[in-house]
Amino acid sequence: MKSDMPSASQSLLEQLKLDSLVLDECQVVRGEAGTAKPGKVETEIDVSFSSQDNVVYVVKSTHSFMNSSGELLARIEASYVASYSYDGPDPEDEEIENYAQTALMIQVLPFIREFLASMTNRLGLTPFYLPLFGKRATVLYRPQPEAQ
Repeated sequence: MKSDMPSASQSLLEQLKLDSLVLDECQVVRGEAGTAKPGKVETEIDVSFSSQDNVVYVVKSTHSFMNSSGELLARIEASYVASYSYDGPDPEDEEIENYAQTALMIQVLPFIREFLASMTNRLGLTPFYLPLFGKRATVLYRPQPEAQ
């Protein structure tokens, strides 16, 4: 029997309204590699969040580009801040975390992809394109309950 009640993630998806999504900080570090023959790319995407009057996510992406010998060519780090207002009851931490793994990534990944494509081009590296839906974020921070 199918329930007409929305799941927790659906109800949060309906409640959250994106107010802003901005590139907060970025850093590009050129490595010491002598040759630029492309090698491995290490990618890490982490999310922290807080909820008070609104829900704020900080998405940090780090991409290390190695040459074929394993030496660092460049490291590109960027953080993005997404702020959401919401109507309805305060969302549970689990709902906020689930949103970070799904809808948030759909909204933020195009910005990460464009930034990486632009920066690798500017650095003269082989263009790198992050797969559209291949990377899930690791949620690093869960809000602590307020002291009563």
